[in-house]
Amino acid sequence: MNRGGPLKRYTVLKRETRMRSRSRKTATRERKAADVRRRWVNESGRTCMACGYSATNPNPNYPPILSKVVCHEISNGIMRLASLDKPFAVLCICRFDNEHEFVNKAKWPEARQLCLLMVKAPERYDLRAYIHHTSPAAPNRITQSEVDAYLETMPCQS
Repeated sequence: MNRGGPLKRYTVLKRETRMRSRSRKTATRERKAADVRRRWVNESGRTCMACGYSATNPNPNYPPILSKVVCHEISNGIMRLASLDKPFAVLCICRFDNEHEFVNKAKWPEARQLCLLMVKAPERYDLRAYIHHTSPAAPNRITQSEVDAYLETMPCQS
């Protein structure tokens, strides 16, 4: 059979659409929590709870943008979105720690992060509320003794 050359492919060129980086539900929830999160950062003195650096006193080893203090949710997965405005579930840490240190759950498990919150912001620390919020079916998932075990390892105790 003689086709007379290669087959022509006819395609309809569609306008390229980009996928949203976050859903509308997530964006709305983050917008509602923005004011309270900004207040927590201001109450922390705009200083990282973990390393002590801030935008005015940046870490000399990293770009200054990584010393900006942001809020970090202790809970993971599906509970992260629900924890955006819960004072007992949020730490104020620098971007470097948020993007490089606290992603290592072996080094910074939930109990150690809760211990950091207990040391740096005791007025916001509430283990019972955190456990009830993240896993009400497992009330003994994290105990106070597990949190207290990390007291000696807390950086920049003050």
